Amino acid sequence: MTIKTYTNGCPDEAMYIRQTVFVDEQKFVDEFDDVDDYAAHFVLFDGDNPVGCARAFFDEKEKAHHIGRVAILK
Repeated sequence: MTIKTYTNGCPDEAMYIRQTVFVDEQKFVDEFDDVDDYAAHFVLFDGDNPVGCARAFFDEKEKAHHIGRVAILK
């Protein structure tokens, strides 16, 4: 397994995983937000297949780092 890091917006692989896990399976609304534009995104690959993701960012207002949107496909 490998992890790739993306710093220029949310990659398609992470969007697919989050759509599947949070929206389709868990019926979450408003999954994608403006934080996706500046957060670092991490995608876990099993060979060529994306299987998990997460994002991390620094919140200037709270002066804190956040890790979130962690998801793994079934």
